[in-house]
Amino acid sequence: ASRSASVSLAIGIGGTPWQRARHPLSRCTMQVCTLTASDLACRRGDRVLFKGLSLALRGGETFARFVADVSALTASAGNDASLADIAASLDKALDDLKASALWLQNAGTANPDNLGAGSTAFLHLFGTVTLGYMWLRMAQAAISAGETGESSAAFLNAKIATARFYAARNLPETGALRAKVEAGADTVMALAAEAF
Repeated sequence: ASRSASVSLAIGIGGTPWQRARHPLSRCTMQVCTLTASDLACRRGDRVLFKGLSLALRGGETFARFVADVSALTASAGNDASLADIAASLDKALDDLKASALWLQNAGTANPDNLGAGSTAFLHLFGTVTLGYMWLRMAQAAISAGETGESSAAFLNAKIATARFYAARNLPETGALRAKVEAGADTVMALAAEAF
């Protein structure tokens, strides 16, 4: 038998009267959504209207490719003395992302509420790492451009300084975001629905 643990949610379908008239799927004002450990599917009757993406997309290949890209960048940038501090911060943030993803995968299978409780913090964590990845790439490009004289030194130095700022001031937030993810659903689900 398949896993039956799920959380049902009702979501409203908005839009203008014109949009609701032109798009039959939006005529319904409420839809029931089932959140399971592996997917998010909104249903109207027996038709699936939307299936959300998950970390398990393509067997986890997409997430694994992102992790590999970031790891390769931090390894190459770590060998450059002018980028080593940025690479080290990003590498630590990536460790937080990987640990959070693994925790969600395991804890979400055991209790799907953990997925919902940790989802916002996980998305912020993922976004923070992604921006760190982009800033390290820009810093690397700025150093390369400076060596070839393609751009003004002041502009390129500003890119590197901004990347260093992001690594020092924003990437450490991933530790707190990981703690939020791994806090689980107990405190989120502690109040009964009647308490609201």
